[in-house]
Amino acid sequence: MDDLFARQYVNRILDCHRESLRIGFLGGSLTKGEMVKRDKCFVSLFEQGIREAVGDNREITILRYGESGTMSANGLFKLGDLIADKPDLVFIDYAMNDPGDRYLWETTEGILYQLLLAGSGVIGLLFCNDKGRCTRGAMERAASHYRVPVYDIGQKIYAQIQEGTMAWQDYAQDYVHPTVSGHEMIAGYLLALFRPV
Repeated sequence: MDDLFARQYVNRILDCHRESLRIGFLGGSLTKGEMVKRDKCFVSLFEQGIREAVGDNREITILRYGESGTMSANGLFKLGDLIADKPDLVFIDYAMNDPGDRYLWETTEGILYQLLLAGSGVIGLLFCNDKGRCTRGAMERAASHYRVPVYDIGQKIYAQIQEGTMAWQDYAQDYVHPTVSGHEMIAGYLLALFRPV
């Protein structure tokens, strides 16, 4: 699924929630901001920039459900708390930690189903490791089944590395965890979704 679909999806959510907007982030160590200070992780940077990106005075609340070392099965256990916080939109990031295609499909499908049933919009986030890999296929199948976007930031980052416009070390501290500049890149890509189509 392409960027335009993700931007249109976000714009529909913005149109439906003009007074206030509650955005959740559910995922593993990348969502938590492992290896950087909390105020430098992409969720914090997104929170700092979202009002400008949206361009109005609606009340915006960011809901953080990132936990290091977790897989989508762990996310199923956090869903009750997240749903109780009544998110309008949730970004899901488990494509790095899940051990395989089938596992990710089953648990991600459960997460998507429950969030959509509760009335939340959902966007799957994909990041990659230093080889450009993640469990992309499973996330795309689950998202396609429910007609929700997948936003493949990993592919965008890895394309820049393959083109030679940046090195992996410019993005990440190890095989997967972003540097501060890597988190800035991720936040920038996410904020771009909230600008008018």
